[in-house]
Amino acid sequence: MDLLESNELIFADLIAPEATYSAPDGTLLARIVRMDGMVARKRKRGNFFKRLITPPIDVGGPVALRVEDVSGRSLLTLRGASDSVCEVRDADFKTLGRFEHDDQLVTDTWTSSLLDRNIQWQNFFRAWAVRNPDGDVVLEIQTNEIKYGRRNSANIRVGGDIRTITTVDGTQVAVWTDERLTFERELASPLRELVIATPMAVKAISPTAFSSWSGPLGEYIWERP
Repeated sequence: MDLLESNELIFADLIAPEATYSAPDGTLLARIVRMDGMVARKRKRGNFFKRLITPPIDVGGPVALRVEDVSGRSLLTLRGASDSVCEVRDADFKTLGRFEHDDQLVTDTWTSSLLDRNIQWQNFFRAWAVRNPDGDVVLEIQTNEIKYGRRNSANIRVGGDIRTITTVDGTQVAVWTDERLTFERELASPLRELVIATPMAVKAISPTAFSSWSGPLGEYIWERP
């Protein structure tokens, strides 16, 4: 079984210094190894509110990662930085594309949400664009909308754990959750490689994007080694 051919990938310790891609049956397919830059460390347990107001001094920054197969052969290389872009290269160091924040899509979605009947809720939405070497958008990644509010005297949260990956014409090609990446359509290179790189590329440019969510991603932050 090969990483670049599998249609379903499971992550383990997605943003730890060394993470893995595995098949649903547990077969190890690849390792994600930090080459340089920031490291992902587990958040220290303690007072939640104290952590909110006293974040680490250095959270986010340049990071370089390598995806390698079980024999140690390099498959993909990622170089990115917080609030910037993440470039993805193949095994021959050919640039496949780059990830960046999709500010226009965020603005459009936020504007349309103002007409939502649940206007009393606080809405959050995140999106990222993937461009080819010529600068054209080839993929878009977006969260399902996160909503916080109170209902029946209880704080509730809806959405945020599923991110859809689509082509520019709106065709959904994959779904990414905290621990799983599932292809819904066959994709040729380099789109397939870019989809596989999505979790780490997005985390490289959005190191705090998941810090307030529940689940394993919320337990880690990027900081200087």
